[in-house]
Amino acid sequence: MKHVYFTSKDHNHSDEFYSGNCIVCDGGLGICKVCGCIEASLAKECPGFQCYETHGEAIYTGYIDFMDGHWVDGEFLCECGDVMRFDNYLSDRALSEYKCPSCGLTKQQGDL
Repeated sequence: MKHVYFTSKDHNHSDEFYSGNCIVCDGGLGICKVCGCIEASLAKECPGFQCYETHGEAIYTGYIDFMDGHWVDGEFLCECGDVMRFDNYLSDRALSEYKCPSCGLTKQQGDL
């Protein structure tokens, strides 16, 4: 499902009270009407339900993404150029650290 973004048509600014400072209308901030995620916390596809409070930070940091109708493990580009995967981030088997398969660099969840 594609994200459905708020536009200036969704905002009813009264000329009497509008100061000209709307982050959606004036700044073009991307906020999905359906999932509630904002800019960098937007998954590749919209999950179809409000998830910003529960999943927004994990999407933003790259731990997870939403594609083809389900949550998938995220990826992080290592300093060596290889990709580190965040296996089982949403499960009870989530790791507290991740190791790059190429160079062996280890990252803690909070370091990414």
